[in-house]
Amino acid sequence: MQCCFRSATEVVIPAGVEPGAVFQTQHPGTGNPVYVRVPPGYLTGDLVAIDEEGNVVKSCNNNVKAWYWYCFGRAPAYPWVLSYGTVFALQLGKEQADEHGKVPFLGTRLSPSTSLTVALVIGVLLLAFLSPGIGAIVDFTRYRKEAFTFFAFSGIILGFLTIGAVYARCLWALLFLLNAVPFAYEASVNLIYAYLPEIAPVKKIGMVSALGLVCTNLGQIGSLIFIVLIALQTGDVQDKGTRDTKIRDGTIGQICIFSGWWLITSF
Repeated sequence: MQCCFRSATEVVIPAGVEPGAVFQTQHPGTGNPVYVRVPPGYLTGDLVAIDEEGNVVKSCNNNVKAWYWYCFGRAPAYPWVLSYGTVFALQLGKEQADEHGKVPFLGTRLSPSTSLTVALVIGVLLLAFLSPGIGAIVDFTRYRKEAFTFFAFSGIILGFLTIGAVYARCLWALLFLLNAVPFAYEASVNLIYAYLPEIAPVKKIGMVSALGLVCTNLGQIGSLIFIVLIALQTGDVQDKGTRDTKIRDGTIGQICIFSGWWLITSF
């Protein structure tokens, strides 16, 4: 996703400069004064990429393509949580339940389905409370790139750590990770959308945002195809031990595919 961050050849169009007009600025790479003609469709505050002589180049298009690529790559985070991850957590909860069908959860005992629901609600509430802080980082500090990198790779690492929770059959760890991965996903979404004003002209922000959503949906469709293929491999097995093993293996396979998918498209 490095293409999305401002490069050394990009300058901001100053206030009061209309498309077709020429303004003088200092080249960020060489430090020399250059004259730049504002291309059509660009407005005050937009980034425009220039060469060493001040001629406009089209490197900003690469930023938009990188933004689309990341939108496509982060898409599978939710489908795997809501499919095999949830199925395995419910199965594990039923195995570890007492004679009343309850499992320990935050100092009390709840049914496996209720524990999963409460855990997901807690994750959503935490995101709602912490989102203003993430927004403040985006708007008022210079650590936006670092915050984006932290949340994106945290989600990927936590996704791979879920494999350990599955093998260890640790319900509380699995419930935590099923919340932590979507949390990191949503936080990275907030940060990646903050780059829109910098990578797209003002008049095209709506179109770029819409195409980013299309890329996200395409990624989710692709992830659902993988889910179906893994489900077909699991099959309808009558023997409980074999069925549980296939569900576990399907969960691990899905985690590896989707975390790897997210990792590759983050570069």
